[in-house]
Amino acid sequence: MTWGVVRRIAAYCAAWQALFACFQAGLRWTPIRRWLPDTFPVKLAPSYLVSLVHAIIISTRGAILLSSLFNADATIKFSAGADFGLDDRIALVESTACLFVAYLVYDLVHVALWYPKLGGMDMISHHIAFLLATIVAIHYRVMHFPFCWLVLAEISTVFLNLRWLTIKALTQARQRALQQRILQILNAALAVTFGITRVLVYGAGLLHLWVNLPGIRVAPGYMIRAIFCLLLVGYILNIMWFRKIVVIAFNSLRDQQRTERTSVAKDSSSKSAKA
Repeated sequence: MTWGVVRRIAAYCAAWQALFACFQAGLRWTPIRRWLPDTFPVKLAPSYLVSLVHAIIISTRGAILLSSLFNADATIKFSAGADFGLDDRIALVESTACLFVAYLVYDLVHVALWYPKLGGMDMISHHIAFLLATIVAIHYRVMHFPFCWLVLAEISTVFLNLRWLTIKALTQARQRALQQRILQILNAALAVTFGITRVLVYGAGLLHLWVNLPGIRVAPGYMIRAIFCLLLVGYILNIMWFRKIVVIAFNSLRDQQRTERTSVAKDSSSKSAKA
């Protein structure tokens, strides 16, 4: 990894922290603070807002890069190497990878400082696994295509953060019905996007990578196998999280249906009493 790459990652880290500071200042601004409930966690919310911005940017780039590399040859997809010539697609992948690494470093620091309020050991393990895998891939200039489907999965994080913000912002009794309707939509969107990107696409990408591992010869074999193992660990974590997300989505739908049935029953009883 060159010093230029290190400086770029450091600059991106500073940018994420600056964005955090902006959100922190904004949430403390009196007009916004008055709109938020007294229980709103102002100290934690900036981290979720930065995560939301990161997820939108990185997943959009992932989708663009995935489509641009989909029909590329195996060399560009998996093993460009240090001696590979200039290619706009690879340059954009590596720039996005630096942005991704910088966010993981920034977020790890915040998760550690606020542990366990921003995340537990599963999140820390997830971040460290992908951080190490991406750094090795940047250093040896390999696995550009797997990186694309990896960051595409961040689209589900958009709905995860919106869900958290909805729960924390809509706490008043008169907002309960609105909160439940929004959560039902967000829970469904989270389950669908997580299942498609982090289970199906990720699983297919992992299998595709396994088939192409023998052809990646521009980096030490043990490093390539280590990256694959780290991605496999990440996939196992995704499976565990997906199970929890599906349970939450089904429970939300069931609670909503129960509430609607109760409301209908009350209306019927009221009409009968008046009659």
